[in-house]
Amino acid sequence: MQDFSLAQLREIVSLLPDPAFILGSDGSYIAYLGGVESKSYHDVAPLVGQSLYQVMPKEQAKWFNDQINLALNQGEVMTVEYDLNVGQIIGVDDQSGPEGVLRFEGKVVPLQSLFNGQRAVLWLTRNITRRHKLEQKLLTLSQTDVLTGFYNRRYLLNSLKQQLHLKRRRRQPASIILIDIDYFKPINDQFGHLIGDAVLKEVCSRVKLVLRTEDIAARIGGEEFILLLPSTQMAEAMVVAERIRCDFEAMPIQCGEHSLQITVSAGVTELMPSDSVSSALNRVDKALYSAKSSGRNRVCSSPTNDNTN
Repeated sequence: MQDFSLAQLREIVSLLPDPAFILGSDGSYIAYLGGVESKSYHDVAPLVGQSLYQVMPKEQAKWFNDQINLALNQGEVMTVEYDLNVGQIIGVDDQSGPEGVLRFEGKVVPLQSLFNGQRAVLWLTRNITRRHKLEQKLLTLSQTDVLTGFYNRRYLLNSLKQQLHLKRRRRQPASIILIDIDYFKPINDQFGHLIGDAVLKEVCSRVKLVLRTEDIAARIGGEEFILLLPSTQMAEAMVVAERIRCDFEAMPIQCGEHSLQITVSAGVTELMPSDSVSSALNRVDKALYSAKSSGRNRVCSSPTNDNTN
């Protein structure tokens, strides 16, 4: 094996495309190595000699410091992923590298030697922003309905499983609303599928306006949608469903030169601790059937008792 001089080792380390930091247990920047790939990294050499707490928001600095000490306490290499907006780091020229929020993978390696009298880690950094964006895009595509932007059936079923688990463990209320567009097939037959698709998108846009951030909306069929409302009892869900129904009854949908009077029917039920995914969906489907069979353009609920499972 060839021996390298100290000068050669310094040259090799200084030319590493990905950056590496030596960070003390107190959060101090002890050294900065490599990071010459300016398309992926900023010049953060000015941070050496400063502390995490001096150059970044307190909560963010604490997170980094916690990872450092966790790796030191465990005595093994840790892998972490994190977002970082270099524009928020004091002392770094945000024009010296890529803009915006970046995604990084860090390898946190405990070091045996002491630096400035304290334990330290080698923090190896790799910019994975491009890969992360692609992964997020693929995840979104796998979870959503392309036409409407609502979640798809698979995502809804997984979310419903999670909500039932919370219902059994914490006894938190949750309800589901099953919505169906009345007489949708004649719209497609008379005006064509392009107009039909426009109607579907407009319906979803209006429904979104009624929902909270934590609510989940999914398209589960051609013109059927399910709304999963966490922390919501039956009576509250009925109000939401009725508000949606009234909105469509009161305001036609404009599709180019066509003004279409759309109505919707809805079934509502509250989740029970004894529910399975299939029993909950079966019960809300029965409620929707009641709404449609009794004249459409109405909201019906399904009683929550074990006899309906």
